[in-house]
Amino acid sequence: MRRTVIDNMALLCTLHADGPKTLRLLREAGCTDLKKLAMLGPNRLAKLLRLTPATARRFLREAGLLGVRVDETLEREEVMYAPAARADEVKAPPPGSFKLDDLEPPSASEPSPVTHRSVDHSSGPSAVRDRVLLDMVMQHWRSADESAQEAEAGETPDARQARDPALAPPRQPAGERTVILPGPGQAPEREFEPGDLPGLDAATFVQLRAGEVTSLEELFTCPVEELAERSGLSFTRARALQFHAGRALESEDQTLSRAITKKAAEQAADPVVELPATLCERISLEAPPRLALFPDPGPGLPEGAGGPFG
Repeated sequence: MRRTVIDNMALLCTLHADGPKTLRLLREAGCTDLKKLAMLGPNRLAKLLRLTPATARRFLREAGLLGVRVDETLEREEVMYAPAARADEVKAPPPGSFKLDDLEPPSASEPSPVTHRSVDHSSGPSAVRDRVLLDMVMQHWRSADESAQEAEAGETPDARQARDPALAPPRQPAGERTVILPGPGQAPEREFEPGDLPGLDAATFVQLRAGEVTSLEELFTCPVEELAERSGLSFTRARALQFHAGRALESEDQTLSRAITKKAAEQAADPVVELPATLCERISLEAPPRLALFPDPGPGLPEGAGGPFG
């Protein structure tokens, strides 16, 4: 029976990473097996593979679990294939070296020349050392994960953004601020009062004013994280207020648009004022007389008996 050898690192990268790309980066860094990968550490692994620390810890945890499963599989395969390998090593005698009469049945007290013994590979020095090392690594990362989860549960948004820059919202250049200017026919920034929006009670209104949020436009355009930090509201309430502010602005814009359209229609329906006619001198031009092809001969003479040619 033929055994199929699987690269554990390739299997790990295919299941939990980007496959050949991740495998190439790990091999270039000297991580050729699961043991060396476990000794790499989450910070260095995150920097090497351009991952977040949480993703790197999860990748190392999956590597440790895969190592445990691989060790158990190898132990079962060694027990399974060891008798067959030893049986293949028993060579048959050359032909003609014995006769059938020379064969005698073995007695009950004599052991069989080929015995099937199960070899316990989990009790060797190397197996014990590997198992102890793996248990130490797994215990270390479990403790690190628990500490990280406790720290993440109690940290502020600023601390979370400082730990993982990918969570920070895009920052604008210093001294600049995005402001939506009112267009032609639009009203300036609209202020709000308690009760103007669903969920905007007096306490929430005071918190927003303390965070210098005074208009519906600013409430709608401010990033959710910044709005929650400035006002002290929760992320969910800040996001809900932004949604209702957007609905209110949209409703007011539609009302204003209808009013502008109505006013334009009224202006178009006004009667056209005609200017009074003014008196002016009438100027007439006479065309020059036409040039005759044949000049007028003047008064005619009496014709003779021979006619005009007589």
